[in-house]
Amino acid sequence: MPAPPWDPGDHARHYHLNSFSGTFPIPTVVPRGQPAGRESKTFRSLESDLNDLRAEGARLGIVDPGETTIGRGSFLSTPIWALKMGTGTQGRVLITGGIHAREWITVELTYLLALYLVQNYRSAPSTPEERRIHHLLHHREIWFVPLINPEGHHFSVFSDRTWRMNLNLHDLPAMDREFPTYDPSTYEAHPTNRRRIQYPAGLYLGVDLNRSFPTHVWICDTKASTHNAQRGTASDTFKGIDFPREAENEALMSLISDHGPFTASLSFHSFGHVLLYTRWGGNHDNNAAPVPRNDHYHYVGQGMKDLYDQRRTYVYTSPYRWYSNPAEPGEAACTGDFLEYHWERTPGCFGFAPEVSPQSPAPPGWEFSGLPESQILPCFVDNLAPALALICCAGYFNQPPGARQTTQPTTNANWAVRLRVMPSCWRVFRDWTAGWP
Repeated sequence: MPAPPWDPGDHARHYHLNSFSGTFPIPTVVPRGQPAGRESKTFRSLESDLNDLRAEGARLGIVDPGETTIGRGSFLSTPIWALKMGTGTQGRVLITGGIHAREWITVELTYLLALYLVQNYRSAPSTPEERRIHHLLHHREIWFVPLINPEGHHFSVFSDRTWRMNLNLHDLPAMDREFPTYDPSTYEAHPTNRRRIQYPAGLYLGVDLNRSFPTHVWICDTKASTHNAQRGTASDTFKGIDFPREAENEALMSLISDHGPFTASLSFHSFGHVLLYTRWGGNHDNNAAPVPRNDHYHYVGQGMKDLYDQRRTYVYTSPYRWYSNPAEPGEAACTGDFLEYHWERTPGCFGFAPEVSPQSPAPPGWEFSGLPESQILPCFVDNLAPALALICCAGYFNQPPGARQTTQPTTNANWAVRLRVMPSCWRVFRDWTAGWP
């Protein structure tokens, strides 16, 4: 008889706030500029739930009770909670959510994945699934950061359901400056094309945290990643005007430098049902200039997409794609994003950013913070097998005879990461649905 479905109970019935719980009247989701109505929603406390999970995991010997935060928010110094899980040394994995305030479901996916591993861990495993989880938690180290942007998230709950950025207030001088655009054919700043950015001096609220990491192309200005601080569509992706100094970015950067190197990272986003990755993992010929494909990165990504495509509740309909859009060269490129930064600082760290439910176009009202609570658990089940596969593939694994071994390309010998790749590192998670159909 098959095992009954895993039931997280109330944990998957409500969204989280960073540090308190309750039922509150909040704005409804409406297009920007239109008056919002009011609705009542119940929220759980992420701080309280992580404390409980940390205590239970510590009792089981699989969670470090001493790691609670990675830093604080830029404006109000709000704690950024974290959970360090696993006792292994054969691969270190970073799993994050909530870098964009309105993407509430990403907080839940990160938290529920940690909850799933703790609740399904057995010190004396007796089934193949229990043995797999036991193996992961004793051969990997996994960091969970469910809500990178707690202050922006709070603002998106109580003030503006479409809010994307953090809540840092910047007193900026008048801007009249040209910035280079992005050249997707070289993955560099365009040698001649420039964009003029102008706005008056004043107070400007918020920075897009996933555009403000100091990558080598951060300076490039695109429609999806801009130096324009004025409110409106462009400012949703405002990256700042000087090298990034947002506290939330600094917190993640410090985690990588102080506790890395990480072998893999998973950064949940919403929405669209697309699996994003950096240019080194790409679906292109291995000899294509200017960036050769990393075969192991590509292999793991293809496996994750295979696992996504097996799900029937929300089948990922979009193929692998770059951050840059071929139909609009360079303009859809996210310059200054976390995945690119992480690879540049840790060459060989294969990172993925699933754009999770709903798929695009979304049902009316389901975009971003509008995704109903009834979809939290189905969305988690869709993402469970790919996430476990990434954890499994992320590092040294028991080697069958003839298993392939690769060395990742790197320009910094101190960050060289040598991996052994088991060909079935993701295939073992086919049909892994926590008992759900």
